[in-house]
Amino acid sequence: MSAYVTDTHPLLWYAAGERSKPSQKVLQIFEAAESEQALVYVPAVVVWETTLVPVVASGLLTGHSTSG
Repeated sequence: MSAYVTDTHPLLWYAAGERSKPSQKVLQIFEAAESEQALVYVPAVVVWETTLVPVVASGLLTGHSTSG
């Protein structure tokens, strides 16, 4: 069985059904993982980054400091 490591964007795109954004190879890997023919490891930092999506989408994280 093949094993792969994902990054944040491909994982989020695939989970959201955005099939036009990832490459065909990435789609094949995730589809193989869904059918238990491959493993896709999700690093801890990717899990953490996915928690930031609602914060970024709400505009709370803009890269600008609000202090002083």
